[in-house]
Amino acid sequence: MKILFHNYSSSTSTEPLYLHNALQKCGVESVIWGDPNMSAYDVFDTTKPDVFVTHFKTFSQDIFQYMQQNSGCSLVLNVTGASQSQIESIEKELEKAGIKVAFLFTNSSENKLKTKLKLHSLLPAADLFNLPPQQNVKSVLPEAVVSNKFDENVENYIGEKDVFNLLYITEGDKDSNFDIRVNVRNLSQLYKVYDKMSLVGDNDLCCSQLFFDMVMHCNNPVIRSSDQEVFNKFLGSVFQDTDQYEDDLLGEIKNQIKDRHTPFHRAWRLMKFLGDKDAMSKIDNVKNQLPTLIKDM
Repeated sequence: MKILFHNYSSSTSTEPLYLHNALQKCGVESVIWGDPNMSAYDVFDTTKPDVFVTHFKTFSQDIFQYMQQNSGCSLVLNVTGASQSQIESIEKELEKAGIKVAFLFTNSSENKLKTKLKLHSLLPAADLFNLPPQQNVKSVLPEAVVSNKFDENVENYIGEKDVFNLLYITEGDKDSNFDIRVNVRNLSQLYKVYDKMSLVGDNDLCCSQLFFDMVMHCNNPVIRSSDQEVFNKFLGSVFQDTDQYEDDLLGEIKNQIKDRHTPFHRAWRLMKFLGDKDAMSKIDNVKNQLPTLIKDM
């Protein structure tokens, strides 16, 4: 089975990149479409994939038309962030076009969407292919506060702090309230620069890949959700027996991320949804070596 990933990476996710890299490392045929100037027709005709993975926000008209005209490729669609009305519209258009849909998936741990199509959950992972640089930082800065908007939550959090940098998660222009513009990819370059890094925002931000990456790699990560009750529910559903580790909760969560929430675990789950047992077996061989390979992270 050959999989073509559209590079639908965003300011908070490198999912297509880490899934592609994980599959390649395991010997599963995978291609990443990263050139925005390359047409869908050229990409599909060149790679001839069995499965195409993209996000509903990047599912363009030329991709739609190609898949409508060529029935040999199945669609896997990330619908994270879609409303119920958008899901219903997606359903309708795909059915009308006769596009073969393997399944939809969402990065949310709590799915409330209704659809006639198969819908699975595929949580974010800690991107092991986008690691902080191996560097000796001579002077560690006190704290970075990371958010995707300057609001009351951020103002309250920084209110009593004297020294900090405000880091703006965005793909667009820098907000004048922030010091530095970043995204999930280049933020990894700063994880070891700060003694403390705090993620402040709503649950979409606090439960994104940033959570997994920061817990894995920051010196002292802090997660401050605007809805702590919902965030605690996320922790309880994703991580096991966390109430037993109150003295070192983040340490236990980090261990569980290593054990269950890496790109290889997500790639295995993707292959399970696609029914590819051979690929699952190949990924298992690599997963079994992970505890040794990443134990010192």
